[in-house]
Amino acid sequence: MQKRRVAAEKRADARRQVEQRRERRRRLMIGGVVGFLALALVLPLTAGILLAGDDAPTIQDTTSTFPEIPWLPPAQAGASITGPTPCPATDGTADRTTQFDSAPPMCIAEDSTHDLTFTSGDATFSLPVDAGLDPTAANLAVTFAHYRTYEQVQITTGIDGLLWIGSDGDAGFTIPGGAVAGGSYPVGSVVMVADVTGRLWGTIAVVLDELGSTLLQVDPRHVVIGTVDDVESLAGLADATVTEVSATSTG
Repeated sequence: MQKRRVAAEKRADARRQVEQRRERRRRLMIGGVVGFLALALVLPLTAGILLAGDDAPTIQDTTSTFPEIPWLPPAQAGASITGPTPCPATDGTADRTTQFDSAPPMCIAEDSTHDLTFTSGDATFSLPVDAGLDPTAANLAVTFAHYRTYEQVQITTGIDGLLWIGSDGDAGFTIPGGAVAGGSYPVGSVVMVADVTGRLWGTIAVVLDELGSTLLQVDPRHVVIGTVDDVESLAGLADATVTEVSATSTG
């Protein structure tokens, strides 16, 4: 009986950790957007609530600051690079690296295209990256793929129409995000996630449906780096861990 109770407590704790991680990522992705939309839907139905002056309701700020945690726990971490970050080998021979002293230089052509291929369990899928959309963000994604920084990170599904690939923490640095052209996130958009201050740290998300598209458009700080044609297969992915990642130049 005692063993069963302990096992049940461990399962419950694991479920709590998963939900906490999901909520943390949800807030990093969309911050106070959900609260804003909920208020926007409720207010028209409650005549007289929105008044001028001091009695006007305020929108609660539910955004979170960037978490000061590592890219991966020590048990899952890879190598570290001290000093300036060099461009990685592109033939798959670069040491798996998850900690850097500084952001990488520009390692790809600013008009190049690439495929990032992820393997997780029995699933393998590719995300296109177009440096012409945002060279800095695309460079970070491709460089992390060559360094295999994405290996052992979590794929998280069901975050309000979004698929998350990455970490809650950073790999030692963040970089400024670029301008978001038009603030539009059509279904299938591959985006480099920006924190609440607009800085990028390497995590990627994919817009799976109109809900995800609408939520991101309310607070357009994330940077589009590609477009996926087949989102249905991605929507069917389960929460999992990335076991392999690679980047291939396509143009």
